[in-house]
Amino acid sequence: MGREVNVVWPSQSIYTILSTMNLTIVVPAYNEAKRLPATLAQLEWYARRVQFAIQIIVVDDGSVDGTKQVVEQGKYPHVQVVSLEKNAGKFAAFRAGVLQANSDWILLYDADGATPITVLDQWLPELEQYDGLLGSRQVAGAHITVQQSFPRQVLGRTSYRVIRLLTGVTYRDTQCGFKLFRTNLVKKAVQQMRLTRFAGDVELIYLLQLLGARLKEMPVEWHDVPNSKVKLGDYFNSFVDIMRIRHNRKHGQYH
Repeated sequence: MGREVNVVWPSQSIYTILSTMNLTIVVPAYNEAKRLPATLAQLEWYARRVQFAIQIIVVDDGSVDGTKQVVEQGKYPHVQVVSLEKNAGKFAAFRAGVLQANSDWILLYDADGATPITVLDQWLPELEQYDGLLGSRQVAGAHITVQQSFPRQVLGRTSYRVIRLLTGVTYRDTQCGFKLFRTNLVKKAVQQMRLTRFAGDVELIYLLQLLGARLKEMPVEWHDVPNSKVKLGDYFNSFVDIMRIRHNRKHGQYH
């Protein structure tokens, strides 16, 4: 169920945070009937293990493979399903889950489970100082157990440079599907989002920065999952979306 982590707490106050903390895990899912059961089993195990309350919201993004039925028929007591009538994009699904959440913190968690949920143990002490923690495969301490293909690695590095140049977002890994935010701030951000698919991560981070959120990249354990939904052509679509962010920023459409 993921690598166990020994945590050394930096201060006694973390126990106060944990005693009152609650967390919503939002899992956008489009045609994930095959991969979701293993991911939800891991999340359920974690929810039973920790000392704070966890709610898991799976947002079925108009799937046609029985994703909703697989979730509803499974034994997942912490899970609820929100359904979109038709496929609208990962960040339309994320927004729907965020708006249903009633918690202090929200974790965006990809349906493929590429990052073990136990990584969250290492992040908890940082909640005293930050409003958002961004999972990163590019910072010191990251542990990649199965690498992406070489072309995807090259495209990822190129994307970082383009994102930095055109939007001013300087975080090295904007695309990792493991991000933790204060609920009050991310609710404000998602209601301003214009993008729902390829560069939604970048737009979300940009909007959180506008809101004054204190953000930090955090190392993750990560493995490339077979049958990735990300196609090489999506990198071009991401570039188009990044240009839209630049256009929206230039014309004052964010505030």
